[in-house]
Amino acid sequence: MFSTALSYICMRILGEGPDDGGQDNACPRARKWILDHDGVTHMPSWGKTWLSILGLFDWSGSNPMPPEFWILPSFLPMHPDQQL
Repeated sequence: MFSTALSYICMRILGEGPDDGGQDNACPRARKWILDHDGVTHMPSWGKTWLSILGLFDWSGSNPMPPEFWILPSFLPMHPDQQL
């Protein structure tokens, strides 16, 4: 969900319309996949945080994260920048 949602958002920011074809109809296919899988509410908490920063997701839907997590070494699995 994370990769598809952020890819879709990047395509939209770069000027692709929601129904524009793009390469292999990327935008419509990504939007359909996201909606078929119940939307971005099933995205990991760090993905919802980035969407909230961009103003695309309400902050109340993001899980709270202790600020101390940001000072942990980035190789730890609980670091906010750590990708699964």
